[in-house]
Amino acid sequence: MSVIERIKVLAEKEGSVRKFAEKCGVNERTLSNAIQRGSELKENTIQSIVNAYPNLNLYWLLLGEGDMWNDTLTRQLMEERAQYVTRLNELLEQRVKELERELKKTDPARARDLGIE
Repeated sequence: MSVIERIKVLAEKEGSVRKFAEKCGVNERTLSNAIQRGSELKENTIQSIVNAYPNLNLYWLLLGEGDMWNDTLTRQLMEERAQYVTRLNELLEQRVKELERELKKTDPARARDLGIE
């Protein structure tokens, strides 16, 4: 099955090509013609589809591998990981500021040499 055939499956799940095109913010005629001809879509059209369906499995869409939808657990784990990384960055930035303050107090010349003002 090609990418356009998998997009046709998505459109059928939405109920019609028109509804699917509206949801994705793409031109219905472009999409209909591509489906009828079996031709591939431009990258920006595929990106619009991906944006409209955030839990769509890209491996399935592009390569036909795996399930159509990413499972909820995977998405939750990715969100938790992103939150963890964000929090870790905040803590590291805090620690760097603390060390900079300490260096300014203990060795102001060295701090200036390092560009810490």
